[in-house]
Amino acid sequence: MITIKNGLFEKCNGVKLEIFSSKFLMVNDWECQVQNNGVIKCTAKELCIDGIHSMRYTIYPNGFSKLTLKIPHEPVRVIKMGFVVKKCESFGNGLLGLSDGFIDHRYTFFREQSFQKFLCKYGITAVLHEEPNRIFYLKNGESEDNSYHMDLWTDGHFVSIGNQTELLNSFGKKFPGLVECISVNDAKWTLTRRVIKSGDKEIVSMNLFTFEKNLDLLKGLPKLV
Repeated sequence: MITIKNGLFEKCNGVKLEIFSSKFLMVNDWECQVQNNGVIKCTAKELCIDGIHSMRYTIYPNGFSKLTLKIPHEPVRVIKMGFVVKKCESFGNGLLGLSDGFIDHRYTFFREQSFQKFLCKYGITAVLHEEPNRIFYLKNGESEDNSYHMDLWTDGHFVSIGNQTELLNSFGKKFPGLVECISVNDAKWTLTRRVIKSGDKEIVSMNLFTFEKNLDLLKGLPKLV
């Protein structure tokens, strides 16, 4: 990820970096530039069978962003657009993510500094603006040195409404496990944690489901870090 401070590139971590300066960098086959007007433009291109495909991610000083994909002989496709900062705030500090891989399937994101601190504080992987009151399926099981475990927390009410057996997958190794169906109601947020292990390999993901835009208003979130 790329750290942005006061509208300029400060450092890069965990990415394939080729060229770096405060206003220009090449990373993961993307070229990014901070223009004189404060606009950040990141472009990636790939030669495909039908010609050059290009993806562009633009972030404006007011925090508005747009991700587009251009394919030969087709109109420009808008993948996503919207504000990456809170209302009435200006863009300046945060983390910029630019994926690699096949050009048409790439993704980008920007996380405000305050939002990144929130994620780190609670160990959350992603905030999903989805219904927290729903049925969640918690998968649990283990076999030899493989395991798959899920947990759930919420500020609402929850009840188990049944379970069933299912083959679980840990890094390609399958083994029997149990899937418990949990119904959540009257919640402003629901948090799920998934831990998949196989030998010395481990993946931990924590997803927060909420419609609340001001995350500071959420009460009772567990600190699991």
